[in-house]
Amino acid sequence: MLVVTAAAAQILGCRYPARTVALVGDAALGVLMIAGVGAFVAGHAVLIVVSVALQGGAYGLAFGGSLRYLTSQVHSDHRGAVMSAFYLITYSALVVPTILVGIGATVWTPTAVFPVFAVLAALLCLTAVAVELRQSRVIAADLGAPGSESRRSLTRS
Repeated sequence: MLVVTAAAAQILGCRYPARTVALVGDAALGVLMIAGVGAFVAGHAVLIVVSVALQGGAYGLAFGGSLRYLTSQVHSDHRGAVMSAFYLITYSALVVPTILVGIGATVWTPTAVFPVFAVLAALLCLTAVAVELRQSRVIAADLGAPGSESRRSLTRS
């Protein structure tokens, strides 16, 4: 279910600007991870399935939007190296938490580990959105400042 909604969201997300899609996906994933904890704690199977499906859609938007945005910002001479690094980081971001949750589940119960993991993942998603929005405001302010011509050339390259 998660993979299907992620793929569908990536297809639908192509109609919109990549950065916006990535930010919406990250924000939605953060909120939906916390909602998923509520569904999990409540023990409602239907809510859990719906939550997972929606999380898949949000993940699809975040991943697809980020990948499209990144490729649009990288010069073609460097695209292969940047994409290799992107996939290395992306898969590490999936593997490392999975291993840690697996280890945690051997020490504590899976029902104790999942909410902690989900809330931490949600905080990371929401922090990424906040950092990107703050950074874009700083860059916009710098570009509008007098004498910032040298910074304009740096941010466009």
